[in-house]
Amino acid sequence: MGPARSLATRRSEQPMAGGAPAIRDVASRAGVSVATASNVLNGNRPVGEASRRKVVEAIMALGYRLDRSASALRGKSTRLVGMVVPDITNVFFASLVHGSKRPPSEMAMIFS
Repeated sequence: MGPARSLATRRSEQPMAGGAPAIRDVASRAGVSVATASNVLNGNRPVGEASRRKVVEAIMALGYRLDRSASALRGKSTRLVGMVVPDITNVFFASLVHGSKRPPSEMAMIFS
């Protein structure tokens, strides 16, 4: 491997200077594809134990944290619910907001 390629490889294994590590950094450090690293994080598809272990070790070494906001920008859904109420000090509206914090599975039972 030539010096230029070696330097490029080393750069790709380190997170951006001053920035948080990205999934691409985790995959590079673990020696797996970005798709495999994503599948480990999201549990979308089965991943071999050896690959899973490498990805988890890379996550720990880099201090990677999943950025839900960034994921929402790429996806079709944010999985967030916004509420605007006229008076949060009113017991009715406060109860409504408090009740909306329940897990979606419970909410489906309430509204069905």
